[in-house]
Amino acid sequence: MGLLTSLLPGLRDFRTPMSAGLLWLASLVLLLAPVRNKLLTDTEQAKAISDLAASWPTPVVVPAALAIAYVLGSVMIVLSSSLMRVVGQRILNATSRLASYGVNNRTGVVRNPKALFRTAQRLSRAWSPISLTARGFIFDAQLNSFIKVGVPGISAITYPVEPALSTLGHSAAQLAITAPALYQEYDRLRSEAEFRLGCAPPLAFLATVAPLNYKPWIITAVVTGCLVLILQAVTQTQSANDILANSAYLGHISIQTVEGLAEAIKQMTPVPNTEGGWIAAIIVAMERRAQYEEKDAVIAELKEFNPVTLSEALRYLDFADEHTLLVQLAHSLDPENPEHAEALSTVDRKLPPRQVGPVEQEELELDQDRV
Repeated sequence: MGLLTSLLPGLRDFRTPMSAGLLWLASLVLLLAPVRNKLLTDTEQAKAISDLAASWPTPVVVPAALAIAYVLGSVMIVLSSSLMRVVGQRILNATSRLASYGVNNRTGVVRNPKALFRTAQRLSRAWSPISLTARGFIFDAQLNSFIKVGVPGISAITYPVEPALSTLGHSAAQLAITAPALYQEYDRLRSEAEFRLGCAPPLAFLATVAPLNYKPWIITAVVTGCLVLILQAVTQTQSANDILANSAYLGHISIQTVEGLAEAIKQMTPVPNTEGGWIAAIIVAMERRAQYEEKDAVIAELKEFNPVTLSEALRYLDFADEHTLLVQLAHSLDPENPEHAEALSTVDRKLPPRQVGPVEQEELELDQDRV
């Protein structure tokens, strides 16, 4: 049983590129068969290669074809998956933009733009590899990690959940040790999803190039089946990620981006004693761990807090002598906003003037022209 368990992941990983490669190879054979005599140049070398290939025995041809199919499948899976992801995302973005334009401008381009916008949002959630259930599990898991090191709940929720979601798959290896049965189920769902995603594009292409009668009907039926396969793959990917997210919530696996940040916050000095101070400590820890995008997201969310929390964050950065972060946070605030102005007034240190970038300068000039 242990031998079978160790072999299954490898067999699953071998099945997908081999199956996809054989389908792509069959498609190429059908596509290139009519021009096979024109593929090689009319030279002595080409004639020698053709005679050598014709003399190969079946025990040599079959392994060579399988090896070519495996390499071809490995390459085409990456290319076709990336293409499907880009095309699907652009279709959803175009639908959302069209619906938003209809809602904002109330034009007759879209009869019911709000319904179209809601449909685009539902499709986006349905085709996302991370379900709302997994997102909730990860949110609770990282919240628990921060609370364990003393971060208040209101401060901990400012950390975005996307970094943990983007690295969720890297924690799967831990599950093989802590919960082997769950890992086997996760690996089965992941492999089934990859198999369907890998085989759907070559099936559609094979139906297109195959010399068959009633081709429009056959292509329609095959493309419909491929769409069903892709939908099944998305569902299985969501189920696989649900297993990982639930395992993170139950403590079977740890998310290194969150655990590392929590450990850095635990060692932070001075120790914060306010909600705003804890948010500032999270910002400092992210800066030290080079999580710059997440840091900017927390700063952007911090701007929406009340002036008391803002002033607490500013004072902590000032007291901790984090001058660069203090300036970044202060410059992100709007002095014309009364709440932001109230928070800025609590900073004792003199801050350098805000540098206006070229984009902001252009916006200011446009606003002046309008006035």
